Amino acid sequence: LSEGQRRRCEMVLALAHRPELVVLDDPALGLDALARRELLWTTLDLLRERGATVLFTSHVLQDVERVVDDVCLLD
Repeated sequence: LSEGQRRRCEMVLALAHRPELVVLDDPALGLDALARRELLWTTLDLLRERGATVLFTSHVLQDVERVVDDVCLLD
């Protein structure tokens, strides 16, 4: 499997039991921009539909700006 395919499989396994709280620690690390965007949007859209709470971390601020409602920056 490619890195992007492996990440999608990991995400499916993690979300299969419909958790109420999901912690995503830089889930798209190492993926190219297109694969990163697809993984994040698909995952977060699904979680929003389910009403799940998501704690999302990333070093890519563009990803954060696109997908979050509230931001906390750690220095």
